[in-house]
Amino acid sequence: LRRVEGQLRGIQGMIDAEVHCQNEAVFRTGGTLRCNLTCHKLTVEKGADLTFLGSVHAGDIHINASVTGSLHATGKIVIGPHGAVHGDVTARAV
Repeated sequence: LRRVEGQLRGIQGMIDAEVHCQNEAVFRTGGTLRCNLTCHKLTVEKGADLTFLGSVHAGDIHINASVTGSLHATGKIVIGPHGAVHGDVTARAV
């Protein structure tokens, strides 16, 4: 697996790597991530349906689309009016 660092602004298709973002990971398009994702903040925008085959660890998570996977937040998880989560969720507040 490759290690990807920096700012994520969306994917098309599949990411097969360990992903570490120092700031915010923003997904505007859907896809499948076969990785573990670590970031300060995760934002999934409307229409960006995602499947995480690994786990997600973030400070805060904002979901405005369908997300499948294991989500862990040290802060809060906000599920917007167009958002849905299918999987395990651990957070200080939902």
